[in-house]
Amino acid sequence: MIAASQLVTAFALQPQFQCFSGSTLALLEGRKLLQLTDNGKWHFGDDNNGGSRSFTKPGFKRCDTKGPDWQKVSGLQDVIVNNRKQVAFILEGVKDALAAAELFNRLGLLPSTGIVSALGAKYRPIESEIASLHGRKVVLIGDADPPGRECIARVSAALVRHEVDHIVLVWHEAAKDVFELLSLCVSQKTNFAPAFFSLTQFFSSPPLPLPGSRVQGFKGSTGQQVNSSSQDFQCLKAAYTTSSQEIAEFVAPFVVTQASTGNTFSFNLARALVTRDGAALSDETIRAAVHEWFVRSQPMLPADATEAKTLRKFYDQLRRVRFTTVTLDAACERARTSSLPEIPGLSANDLRAAALHRELQREAGDGGYICPISVVAKFLQLEWVEQARWIQHKLEKAGVIQCIERGAPHTEGKRGKSSVWRYLQPLPSSLLQQFITRL
Repeated sequence: MIAASQLVTAFALQPQFQCFSGSTLALLEGRKLLQLTDNGKWHFGDDNNGGSRSFTKPGFKRCDTKGPDWQKVSGLQDVIVNNRKQVAFILEGVKDALAAAELFNRLGLLPSTGIVSALGAKYRPIESEIASLHGRKVVLIGDADPPGRECIARVSAALVRHEVDHIVLVWHEAAKDVFELLSLCVSQKTNFAPAFFSLTQFFSSPPLPLPGSRVQGFKGSTGQQVNSSSQDFQCLKAAYTTSSQEIAEFVAPFVVTQASTGNTFSFNLARALVTRDGAALSDETIRAAVHEWFVRSQPMLPADATEAKTLRKFYDQLRRVRFTTVTLDAACERARTSSLPEIPGLSANDLRAAALHRELQREAGDGGYICPISVVAKFLQLEWVEQARWIQHKLEKAGVIQCIERGAPHTEGKRGKSSVWRYLQPLPSSLLQQFITRL
């Protein structure tokens, strides 16, 4: 095998591989998943399985194993030995495995994500290998054609049998596979940062329900859930019906234990549900959570409280959730990694704060958003929050942001409220603006 620096150089010399960054290649080489071979080919895989390709001749290459063993996946040893809790499971060849790794690297997720690859759409899962993914979050990536969908459905069913939480990446069929998708996005200079939110939301969500709850896999063979007419790159989550035990465990931290705190705890429950499920939050889950919360909190609620009134108010509280930790982290990550807005007359720190407001507005859609001053100070690594207030004041005076609802500080016996903002500059569009929805 040949050194990593030579590996990066070898890929850089190939026009078809300009979409691969040196950092992605070096990271995979460091995991011993990617090497140059002495015969001028490149190899992706581990001792379990893998495949080699020529830099100059199209098509696959050579599989490391023969007979039934070709069904073994590559990269699984790295996942198990290093106990990686996030896994990208690619259901195509080694070139698509590199493309998926590049995508995750551009999202800042590759250092914490294992890359596992089957070697084609004819892949049949080996139950013992699938079982080793239990307790991890898996992102399935297959081809956007009928054989690819059938393979996704087959692997999703195996993951369901072993209660492995997973989502499926889906994109417009203009790109047949993830390598074509990556090449298209790179050539169009697509901003990959908006894709960060959906994946981090999935990776940070609670695990699947405990055994006994019903789990439904991805039915990719129907075509409808995969063949989206949208130009967006989507994450479709394998659906499951939430068990009563999971609801009880999720609601427990928000049960009211002291009189006159019901509104605070129910709003915190609303925020937790939105943080966990986002746009995928179902009416069934909402009603189950409110029922559990009301029954356990009723002794501390006002005498005239009813479950119907509580549920009605809870829907309004859900609407008022403007800030979640996942949303904020995603906005900060995008603001940190994407280009700054072009606004004359502002300093570098001003523009970085403007970028944060821009990404928060992207999350909020047409509505307003909150931007806690402590978050601005931390994001800009300032010494005092007063500095952040000054920067925010300059952005408001420059017409970059507008306060549409002025906040109020906390006072004794009364909670304060955050200011609500609107970003006034144009939002750049992105091919990879994502969302997660339950199937």
